[in-house]
Amino acid sequence: MNTPPAGKLAITLLLMGPCLFWSQSPPAERGQTPVAAGYVRKQAISGKELAGNLRGWRFSLWQPSAQHSALPAKLCAVRAQSKSQDQELCYDARVGSEIFSQDALAEPLVIHSRTPLRQTILLRAKSFGGGSGWGILVALLVPDKPNERLRNLLPDVVISNQGESTFWDQRKFSDYRLFAVADIVTNESETHFASHYYMIRTFAYCQKRDSYVLADEYTTSKKYGGLDETDKIQVLGLEQATIEKRILRLKRIETSCSASPRR
Repeated sequence: MNTPPAGKLAITLLLMGPCLFWSQSPPAERGQTPVAAGYVRKQAISGKELAGNLRGWRFSLWQPSAQHSALPAKLCAVRAQSKSQDQELCYDARVGSEIFSQDALAEPLVIHSRTPLRQTILLRAKSFGGGSGWGILVALLVPDKPNERLRNLLPDVVISNQGESTFWDQRKFSDYRLFAVADIVTNESETHFASHYYMIRTFAYCQKRDSYVLADEYTTSKKYGGLDETDKIQVLGLEQATIEKRILRLKRIETSCSASPRR
């Protein structure tokens, strides 16, 4: 067997080295996504999970690694048949200077079940600044290809750890699902986890704006127990009759979405 000279062998290995390292690197380190630096992929959504307007897309949820906790969680989307990550559309989980980096979770959500079916990706991510409280960002994301971004159909919605949110159908008011949020009304005389009055906000989809708008808000007439008294905040179920009664006094959202919300 002919053995190459040591110098020639060294040069050969030097040239082959980058190729060897490249082929052994995991996908997130090979530049297959522009957000790979400092991130780990937490979820992938594609195929049968997606329908209607999201058919033919694939989504990936990225969470910052432990060494990069100052980065926001990030959801990215790309056409399923695309071979170029340059066409990826991304959304950063942030509101102003507040970063939402922890416990990120994404799932497909149908907001209009009739033809044409309308689906979004519901993203939740937590911001933790220390102490006993934290905030949860809720976003409804759809690809906006002309503007090369993932667009949030909701205004900036951040719920405290003593709040809750839900989607439900009220076809007399809108063909799209309503989104309701309950969160505490803070009072300096009350401890953080004490009973509180709650602000109830109801958002409805406005076709004119292709986004959700605030349709109604009010403060509950009584206090509800906080986390000193219960393991789970339960306000919206108990307030649903009031919420729907108030909503049904309004015009259907198609004609009222440009008006100020009722208080």
